Amino acid sequence: MQCLHTKVLEGKDRFRIVLSDSKHFVQCILATQANHVMHDGQLQRGSIVRVRQCQAQSHKGKKCVFPQRVRVYCQGLG
Repeated sequence: MQCLHTKVLEGKDRFRIVLSDSKHFVQCILATQANHVMHDGQLQRGSIVRVRQCQAQSHKGKKCVFPQRVRVYCQGLG
């Protein structure tokens, strides 16, 4: 999947990302155990990633995916 967008959520060590398979897209909030890919600069707009483990939940009334294990294959645009 490709990362289309990243955003730091206010006042928290949480990150919202948008992933796409070129046909569909999904908004995600990285689980805290996956935050290292953002802190290390690996995950950025345009990165190619594989979500190895995730959990789907409702967040503020919307369905959302929480990736818990993410592998970055190719870094994005920076």
